[in-house]
Amino acid sequence: MTVVYHGHRDHSEGKTIVLRIDSATGPEPLDWSLDVRNHSPTGLEWGYGGSGPAQLALALCCDVLQYDDYAQHVYHHFKWKVIAGLDREDWTLTEEEIRATIETIEREIGPFVPSVSCPIHGVSYSIDDLCPICIGEEQEPHDE
Repeated sequence: MTVVYHGHRDHSEGKTIVLRIDSATGPEPLDWSLDVRNHSPTGLEWGYGGSGPAQLALALCCDVLQYDDYAQHVYHHFKWKVIAGLDREDWTLTEEEIRATIETIEREIGPFVPSVSCPIHGVSYSIDDLCPICIGEEQEPHDE
């Protein structure tokens, strides 16, 4: 299965169009991932740095990675590495190109470490660890 993403400007409608083209199922509009983060409810953009390009970067990373937290770890970097430099009229990216860029970004900024928040203290910590405050409270001597 090959997935290609294609963006172009529809000057007659005054909007941008981004398609997700799957070799198995055909073209469909790219989900903007507004439920993950809402940078630009008015449209996806490219060719500069801004809210529309941030939304496109997030949408592409979410679609390729299929893991919203991981996508949020890399999408701003992806925006500056790829989206800001795309041709303003027409572009195409493959899933493989996006994955390769994300791997480069991860080498530069460090790996994604899934985290959770303690429901009691609200602090974030690695999903493989325990809340550092809860651990500290368990180790403190208690007055009797």
